[in-house]
Amino acid sequence: MDMRVAIRQIPDSRDWKYPEAGRGAFSPDEKYPEYPFNDISDTPNPVYRAVRETFYDLGLDRGRFGTPGWNPLGEWIKPGEKVFCLVNFVTHRLPWETLFDLQSRTTHASVIRAVLDYLLIATKDPQKIAYGNAPIQSGDYEKIGVETGANRVRNHYLKQTGVDVGPYDLRLYVAKWTAYGAILSQELRNPEAGVELLIGGNSLLEGLPGGSEALFRVGDYDHRITAKYHNLKKHVYVIHRKVLDADHIVSIPVLKTHEKVGITCALKGCVGAIARKECLAHHRKGGRKRGATSMTARLSSEKVE
Repeated sequence: MDMRVAIRQIPDSRDWKYPEAGRGAFSPDEKYPEYPFNDISDTPNPVYRAVRETFYDLGLDRGRFGTPGWNPLGEWIKPGEKVFCLVNFVTHRLPWETLFDLQSRTTHASVIRAVLDYLLIATKDPQKIAYGNAPIQSGDYEKIGVETGANRVRNHYLKQTGVDVGPYDLRLYVAKWTAYGAILSQELRNPEAGVELLIGGNSLLEGLPGGSEALFRVGDYDHRITAKYHNLKKHVYVIHRKVLDADHIVSIPVLKTHEKVGITCALKGCVGAIARKECLAHHRKGGRKRGATSMTARLSSEKVE
């Protein structure tokens, strides 16, 4: 397994902010030899530079770095292969949140744009690349596209290549809620876009105490539907076909802490590929001590046997 890791810190990062789109929608602020377009940003874009230098730090096609032929992702992705980028959107900016709050949990478009450009270099065809994810059911996808800058990336690629690369909404169930939790509207989308993957007894959920499946919950979704996806020896996840049809999946997560798993990293991309989030068992009903006690009792009995 390839375990290469590279980390880049943007200078003056304590007071740093994500770049706003000037004339170029998150384009680089200088013409790199391998850059596939002609437009250059009229404002500084340290993000694009950091992504580029991270690829170099990983040793990707290092021998051709600084030449028009540099293709860092060509080690894995060949011309004509399909690639889907899973990003982290979660939901739109909530009324009480600052822009910083939003950006702490969503993938900013300046990162997405840089990665897409290098995917274009690798595939040599904009029709082979796409990006998006499945936020929670109440997320306003249009607002997400505006607030993260994702719509600007779409407009750039439409203008430069004539191809709509995203952002694609992978949800098959969308609902609108009032501030008090009442459902205003529900929309069920094309079910053929969802593919059911049966994990069965191989799921790690099988290690939980008997009857746990009745306690599985995921916020903002009906637990009775969740129970249909998870029961004795049956664990089903509905993945969007657009993700499964890709030859390669590139995850562009946000490095952040998380109340359930501590830190998410690329794990969040897996969540964003789920077209019906009712099948995600995020937690069990009840307090932490209740779950820990029952799990400890089961593990202790297994050791005795």
